[in-house]
Amino acid sequence: MITSIEFNTPEINRIILIIGAFTAVNYKDRRGVIPGGVIVPGFIVILMILSPLWCLAVLASAYAIYAIYNKYLKRVDHRRRTPMYILAGLSLVLTYPVALLYMQIGILPTTLDSLSGTMIPAVIALSFSRQGVSGVCKGMAITTAVTALITALVLAFGHWIVGGDFNYLNSYYQTGESIHFNVRVLQFLVCLLIGYLIYRHTEMRAGGYMVAPIAAGLLLQPLSGIVFITGCLLTYLAIKLVSCYSLIVGLRRYATGLLYSIIYVWGVELLFIKLGIRELPFQGNHLFVVIAIMSYVNDCTLHGARKVAPWMLISILAMVVCLVLTGSIPT
Repeated sequence: MITSIEFNTPEINRIILIIGAFTAVNYKDRRGVIPGGVIVPGFIVILMILSPLWCLAVLASAYAIYAIYNKYLKRVDHRRRTPMYILAGLSLVLTYPVALLYMQIGILPTTLDSLSGTMIPAVIALSFSRQGVSGVCKGMAITTAVTALITALVLAFGHWIVGGDFNYLNSYYQTGESIHFNVRVLQFLVCLLIGYLIYRHTEMRAGGYMVAPIAAGLLLQPLSGIVFITGCLLTYLAIKLVSCYSLIVGLRRYATGLLYSIIYVWGVELLFIKLGIRELPFQGNHLFVVIAIMSYVNDCTLHGARKVAPWMLISILAMVVCLVLTGSIPT
């Protein structure tokens, strides 16, 4: 029997993200409303598994951030992506202290991946701003419920019928994380600022909004860095290949990139285990790594790899300097 503790595993988190992403895309195609964002339904389910109190705090923060932005910061002359940078900054400032408090008192696991929920309020608030609160909330409720139901069916089928093991990788993770950031909120805010300055200059998003610290941390470890770069290249080539023979664009391409990045990270871990290598390359940071690969691949596909890659490199090098200055060299 699957217990509540076993739901918080890398395998189940990845299954939830995939199901949630394609549920969100299908809802957008049918109803014309993005339910918060492509990764939002899956993340809400994951956050509920991590801690219902943290999930409620994230959802409440989304509305608070939306209200603050609408009342004090919204301007009609903002460039297309400028609101997301503002909302992301608000999201980090408001939700990070809550996450830190929850970690200190034992409500939230003390992992870097747990902080990936701090960006979800910004994503939801942006959807509120563009599509209205009621429609987005309805979409989030429906897609989250559908994601949870389909996940439960998949797990039931896998566990009880074919005897699938959804808690295999945890035994190969070390006790500590290989990427540990000091002053994490400062580093992510610096990352946002650098990304915004690049966007103001080029009108290109150079790799998501807050994944550059993760990429920098991985690149400071030779093995993890090589595996990460290889994952970005292979996922990018896979998306380009699929795009040649299909019409995947926009949200479908985004969801497909998420699927391929999950397959890559999962496959690499299983390959390492098969080869008898006990130390996996993404110790304790698999969610952030998946999102980082997806973000870089999506922006390379959107803007063209040759145009945006130099700016991605600049942002990552800046974050390497930031990690060194704050004493956050990976262990």
